[in-house]
Amino acid sequence: MTPNALIERLETFIKKYYQNQLLKGAILSISLVAILFFAISFFEYWGRFGISIRTSLFVIFIALCMAVITWYIIRPVLGLINVSRQFGIREASILIGNHFPEVKDKLLNTIQLQENAKAGDHSLLIASIEQRITELKPIPFSNAIPFKDNIKYVKYAFLPAIALVFILLVSPGFKKSSDRFVHFGQHFEIEAPFTFNSNLHHLHAIQNQTIDIPLSIEGDKIPQDAYIHIGNQRYKMQGVTNGKFNYTLSNIQKSERIFFEAGGFSSKEYELAVLLKPSIVGYSATITYPAYLSLPSETVRNIGELNVPQGTVIRWSFNTKNVKGLHIVPEGSTLKPVSNKISFTRKFMKSTVLKVNTLNEDVPQGDSILYQINVTPDEYPQIAVEKKEDSLSQKIYYFLGDISDDHGFSKLTFHYQFTKSSKAENKEKSGVMPVALTKNITSQHFYHYWNLNIIDVQAEDEIEYFFTVWDNDGVNGSKATKSEVHTYKAPSLKELKEQTEEANKEIKSAMAGAQADAKQMEKEINSIEKMLTEKKNLDWNDKKKIQDLLDKQKELEKKIKNSFDKNLEKNLKEEEFNPIQEDLLQKQKELEKLMDQVLDEDTRKLLEKIEKLLQENRKDELKEALDQFKFNEKEMSKEMDRMLELFKELELEKKLNETIDKLNELAQKEKELRDKSEKEKGKNEDLAKEQEKIKKEFEEVKKDLQDIQKKNENLESPMDLPPKDEKAQKASDKLNEAQQKQGKGKNKEAAEDMDDAAEEMKEMAEEMQEEMEDAMEEQQEEDYNNLRQILENLIQLSFNQEKVMTGFKENQNYSPKYIELRQSQRKIKDETKMVEDSLLALSKRNIQIQSFVNEEIAKVNQNLDKALTYLGERTTDYALVHQQYAMTGYNNLALMLSESLKQMQEQMKAQKQNKGKPKSECKKPGGNPKDGKNKKPNASAIKKMQDELAKQMKQLEEGQKQGKGKPGSKEFAEMAAQQAAIRQKLQDLKRQLDKEGKGGSLGNLKKTEDLMDELEKDLYYKKLNSETFKKLDLLQIKLSEHEKAEREQEQDNKRTSNQGQDAPRPIPPSIQKYLDEKKKETELLKRVSPELQPYYQDKVKHYFGN
Repeated sequence: MTPNALIERLETFIKKYYQNQLLKGAILSISLVAILFFAISFFEYWGRFGISIRTSLFVIFIALCMAVITWYIIRPVLGLINVSRQFGIREASILIGNHFPEVKDKLLNTIQLQENAKAGDHSLLIASIEQRITELKPIPFSNAIPFKDNIKYVKYAFLPAIALVFILLVSPGFKKSSDRFVHFGQHFEIEAPFTFNSNLHHLHAIQNQTIDIPLSIEGDKIPQDAYIHIGNQRYKMQGVTNGKFNYTLSNIQKSERIFFEAGGFSSKEYELAVLLKPSIVGYSATITYPAYLSLPSETVRNIGELNVPQGTVIRWSFNTKNVKGLHIVPEGSTLKPVSNKISFTRKFMKSTVLKVNTLNEDVPQGDSILYQINVTPDEYPQIAVEKKEDSLSQKIYYFLGDISDDHGFSKLTFHYQFTKSSKAENKEKSGVMPVALTKNITSQHFYHYWNLNIIDVQAEDEIEYFFTVWDNDGVNGSKATKSEVHTYKAPSLKELKEQTEEANKEIKSAMAGAQADAKQMEKEINSIEKMLTEKKNLDWNDKKKIQDLLDKQKELEKKIKNSFDKNLEKNLKEEEFNPIQEDLLQKQKELEKLMDQVLDEDTRKLLEKIEKLLQENRKDELKEALDQFKFNEKEMSKEMDRMLELFKELELEKKLNETIDKLNELAQKEKELRDKSEKEKGKNEDLAKEQEKIKKEFEEVKKDLQDIQKKNENLESPMDLPPKDEKAQKASDKLNEAQQKQGKGKNKEAAEDMDDAAEEMKEMAEEMQEEMEDAMEEQQEEDYNNLRQILENLIQLSFNQEKVMTGFKENQNYSPKYIELRQSQRKIKDETKMVEDSLLALSKRNIQIQSFVNEEIAKVNQNLDKALTYLGERTTDYALVHQQYAMTGYNNLALMLSESLKQMQEQMKAQKQNKGKPKSECKKPGGNPKDGKNKKPNASAIKKMQDELAKQMKQLEEGQKQGKGKPGSKEFAEMAAQQAAIRQKLQDLKRQLDKEGKGGSLGNLKKTEDLMDELEKDLYYKKLNSETFKKLDLLQIKLSEHEKAEREQEQDNKRTSNQGQDAPRPIPPSIQKYLDEKKKETELLKRVSPELQPYYQDKVKHYFGN
């Protein structure tokens, strides 16, 4: 027997070993599985578990079965096929040796020797192995495997089977428990003493639907409660009536297995089938607004109500699920999805409700969505206008308006139409003016300025006007809204006359009141000066008295300014419809200029200085300031007296001219009516009405004639104007006779009386014109003589003053001649006071006498008073200073009055040339632009005047250097007077620019004026040194800068001006403030987020609108 034969025998033994293990494992596996199945079925029998527990038990059972089979069957099989063998040749040798005593370790040793023999050449060892193998050959190895021993395990398989048969015989219901265990996922109802009835087998639910599940229980014993099992959940059903139950199942998503439970018993299981619902997963709407709104397209998601403007295009996009079609109501169209997406587009012109239904093969109507499309039509624009009148003109109007629209505007226009006019070419005249607006702002304010001067409005004309605003509707076309139509009625000449008379009364009353207040303040200043002299220190009450005085002065200045403003307003309104003659217009402008000079900057500065000194309690300086304040107050009182008298004279002259014009006009009308009457036969109502109208107008003229007499009598120096009562009565009688004869149809006789009445009126006009011219000529000659006499007196006083000054310089204080000289100074003072009174009286009648003339003579008197005071104290040096001031004042006055005398000569000459000429040949406003007097002051002319004066000053300086001696007082006085005149021109220019709202456009004129004032003082003090010429050079530089700025401004005006267009008028401050506020609101509106919902946008607009 070879070694390989021994191995083969052992391999055969091993296989039989595993076969025995497999047989044994099969018997044990069957026994264990049967026992496990019996145990679980027993538990189910007694427990009657639900699906979940039965499922768990079944899983456990399967797991245990797999474990048993793996251990007892799969493991031996793997060894049998030599895949996984733990029982090998060594283990087999040990088992055989243990089974056969005679073998013992022989077989194991033989195997070990055989393994060692393979490693080398061991012939003796191999011989020993073969010997042992021979010895082992007769031994039957297979007897070591006891197959018969497995019979004892069979009992473990028969015992569960016998027990199962016994239990099935004793309790047949045990089989059902096994069946329930095997069918663990199936519901088994318990046989109950009642029956479960439900129509679930007929129900079909739609996904996401809510359905009611009914249950009816019938039998002898009806339970009170019932439950429904849905999947693994148990819910209590709602009792309806005895034996009737219901359960509402919401939002079904999938098919479910359902059974009922009541009284411990269960029903059979039902299958609730759920149909796939056609659903809309999501949707969006892309809104494309009409192009004219300039709004970007926007996309909204899952919104069912949209508010859109008319003409909007909306594109819907739907994401669907289980949908085969989308039905749109009310259109009736059905759309098919592509890749679960559906889109459609519609344009909306009116509000619409769209209904969208989904459908598929199983569900004819799934999701249903309602879309409420609220279409907002483009509304008509709204407009509201408020009119503001100009305070200085009846032909200037400002319109402040509000316009609003839902989307914006295209244009805004102002319309006017003449409905009544005295000029034929204006009767059908109309016009349209564009008004600026911001087109894309839906609520805004606008401003419009209307100047009726450019459309040639006459007295009693009537004009209808209104605004029209157009919206920007790009769908239906622009819609217009017209504002309320208003009528402008120009005042009649009669109304203008009444307004002028009333304004004149107010102005005269205010000026008289201001003059009285000024005189009263003089008394209060005297009282305060006395108090300052008597008291060392000022207490609170004293300071309050001074402060009250200053407050009164401020109030007085306000009153004066108001009266002057009232006069300016009256003049402007009067000139608009009733232009006056050039000479009267010039007088009126001169009076306005004089009024403007009454309230000067120096007085305001003095008030500020007094307030400061009062706070600092500087008594001595305060006394000096109050002394100057008293002087200013006295001068203002005299100027107010003069203004009032000049105003009365101008009022009378205007009244005379108006009455003369009216008489000429009525005479012409009466002649024209006479011509018509001669052609008519019999009565004519129209002619009678015209005659009645002329008669009434003449009655008004008679009243004017009486008023002229009263106004003339109220003058301090009345003109020689005889009454016209007799001639007026004759004309009135002729008018009455003509009217009576006309009423009787005697037209020819009436025409004769009309002709007589016309002649009487014409004669009256001519007489009044001649008398007025004679009176004015007489007055001018008298004024001329008076002015010449005053001038001669001033020159004589100047010589006398110089002589007295020389006397004081040559004599000491203790000289006997000192008193004689002082008496001469007193005489000069008295004579100067007489000159001052004469000048004041003359200036009240002659407007050409400038205000500074009276002020200059008053300063002379003031300096003479101070000189006399110092002479009384024997302080000659101080007295000489004021005497020098006085003498300089005499010289200045002489130069000023000399210029006025020349002007009066020229005026008298011109009036003599025009005397007797018809008024139509006289100058009218705007006549000769070359007239130098009417030119407004300008920087170029002022610079030329200053250059001329600078030339004179340099010539005098050269004369000094060449040894010609120092210039005399006359030369210095003339130069100082010239410098004062130049300074006055600069002040006029500054006032003019301030009036036009161009203050500061030429630079700082005030600094230049102060420089002129310093130069003027140097000339008064007869200074002509290097400092003086430095000031002169700086002054010329300043004037050159002003001239350059003026020239650049004129060039800019030429570039920007357009012929025939109305020049823009400065906006009144009150209106400008309103416009600024509205502009801020508009800017806020611009910043309102467009993302705001329309409701809130409307709220914002409403807020600003209010």
